[in-house]
Amino acid sequence: MTKSQSAPGWVRATDVLRLFASLGVESEDRALKILRRNAAAGHLHTWAAALRFSDRLKNCQRTHEAGLLPAEAWMDESVRIDWLTGDLSGFTYWQTWHADGVQFSEDDLILILNLKLKSTPPADRSPRAQSVSAAIHECEKWLRERFRDDQTSAWKRGDFRDEAEVKFGDRLSGRGFSCAWSAVTKEFPERSKAGAPRKS
Repeated sequence: MTKSQSAPGWVRATDVLRLFASLGVESEDRALKILRRNAAAGHLHTWAAALRFSDRLKNCQRTHEAGLLPAEAWMDESVRIDWLTGDLSGFTYWQTWHADGVQFSEDDLILILNLKLKSTPPADRSPRAQSVSAAIHECEKWLRERFRDDQTSAWKRGDFRDEAEVKFGDRLSGRGFSCAWSAVTKEFPERSKAGAPRKS
């Protein structure tokens, strides 16, 4: 995959900027801040055609071929992106780095912007964004019903996940289930992290 191509599941920088604009985020700086914060925290996976890194103190340079970018590449506030090419650059007093053709995980973007998407008119959303957001919402509703109807269930989280995979199929990814699980378990504090009610 070249830096001008986008593989299934990955979104180019120009398309990410359009997505933000459709959600009312017109400022490029604000869009970058949201991306940087989530990528640095490990919530947003990013891919680059190549990464070049230099360290003045250690007098060394490294080049990495196409692959996932480490979260550390996003941590400094100096990070800048060319929205047209997707090229990413950053620097500190002694370090500089440059990544070519950065692309973003589509599933991660949808989960990060899920709350924003819920308030966006359906006509302004992409078909995939609508489908994933709807699947997460349906999974949340389904989990609430399962929790209410099965108060004495000894099922663990993995059991619910397996049943969700059968029920929702390809519409709901593992990350989508995690998003729904996190939202619903906050409403049921009596449940342990494993998914079963705490014994009194």
